[in-house]
Amino acid sequence: MPYEISDKKREWYRHVAERSRMRKVAAMNGDLACVVRPENKPKLYPEVLMPLLPKNGFRALSLFSGGGGLDLGFERAGFDF
Repeated sequence: MPYEISDKKREWYRHVAERSRMRKVAAMNGDLACVVRPENKPKLYPEVLMPLLPKNGFRALSLFSGGGGLDLGFERAGFDF
């Protein structure tokens, strides 16, 4: 099935791509004003939500841990790695 796109939509894509390219060039040249946003402060603290429990004698194996959040949870629950 061929991809059907109107001339109007094709022109819109070209416009977006060109605008993106120009912003990239301006950023690389240092021509953009730096917008400083406030630092994101956490609202939930793991130390308060799940206090560190004493060791329970069990060991855990970390597979496919990604960012490690599950590992931190097991560690706080008293597991050894």
